[in-house]
Amino acid sequence: NMSDFTTAQGYYQKAHLIAREIGDRNGEGLVLGNLGWIAGTLGDYASARSYCKRNLRIAHETGDRSAEVIALVNLSSYSGQGGDQPAASNYAQKSLALARTTGDRSGEAWALTYLGHAQFESGQLQAAAQNYQAALDIRQTLGQPNLAAEPLAGLARIALANDDILTAQEHVLPILTHLDSGESIEGIDEPLRVYLTCYRVLQAAGDPRATPIITSAYDLLQEQADRISDERTRHNFLENIIYHKEIVTIWKSLSAA
Repeated sequence: NMSDFTTAQGYYQKAHLIAREIGDRNGEGLVLGNLGWIAGTLGDYASARSYCKRNLRIAHETGDRSAEVIALVNLSSYSGQGGDQPAASNYAQKSLALARTTGDRSGEAWALTYLGHAQFESGQLQAAAQNYQAALDIRQTLGQPNLAAEPLAGLARIALANDDILTAQEHVLPILTHLDSGESIEGIDEPLRVYLTCYRVLQAAGDPRATPIITSAYDLLQEQADRISDERTRHNFLENIIYHKEIVTIWKSLSAA
């Protein structure tokens, strides 16, 4: 049960010890990946990277290529969120090369998305746009409208950065349609970043749907924060993760208005 991150962390740490005791390398890798995911979700990027590097080493040793692709993608994510864009770009490129070698199409789309993120944050907008578009093409080919939300949001951020509000609107429209139809964006890495992008685009376009979308994001964020029993960890979750902090700031300013 993932209702409480802290409890889940405790379970995974126990599972990790058991896997090590019985020499289950694949099980150990899986648990390390989950521990990294929880740490990353909570905004503890240093711990997330540390778990992830161990997960990567095991995946490489056991020849689990798909786990290796995802571990590299996760390292790209935690490096990028921790502010190290060159490392984020490097891990994404390694992941991309491996995914292409093994024919892992979904892994390739994840790698392209994170390469796009690193390039966007580094101001390489044209390269980022190409990689987001390539990721989007794969998601559409695989019929994954929920996972298409992240590259679409990336393209929308680039359009906004170029003051092209019309194109930005075109990119968020499929996301909004997907959400309006009652579909979730379950399975995507950063749903709140996607919500925040939709809000920014709608707000720039003077669209009345902007306020409901930031309210949805705020409610989702608070729901997640409530699942963190430790006070300091909850504070870090709301303050250390840049998109979370922005959502709270926007919501508070709208509530005060």
